[in-house]
Amino acid sequence: MPKGRVPKLQNMIKVFKKLPIASLAAVLLPVLALAQVIPPATPITSFQEILNVVNTLLSWIFTIFFIIAAIVIIFAAFNYLTAGGDEEKIKKAKQQLIYAIVAIAVALVARGIEFVVEELVTS
Repeated sequence: MPKGRVPKLQNMIKVFKKLPIASLAAVLLPVLALAQVIPPATPITSFQEILNVVNTLLSWIFTIFFIIAAIVIIFAAFNYLTAGGDEEKIKKAKQQLIYAIVAIAVALVARGIEFVVEELVTS
């Protein structure tokens, strides 16, 4: 490999390591635009309206969680691909991938339990 290519490759790896942070910032910056304060049209007066607000908030958190989980999976895949045969790095990347998949499974089970409880209570 020519001498000039090694520093270029190292610089490219440094840039790719910053990619998850840049991706997260690109995803979350539009959310800041939604942070403007808009007074509610009518005040919350019933328990059902409180439940609606909480449900909306949980839906937003759930969506953001999946976006972050996808970024973690991409980051784990990047770590795996750039491990270069180093067993320690490969093990770390596999562990990150397993943690992300388990987190997604737990989140889906939590939403499923919420649905089952809601169906049992309303029927």
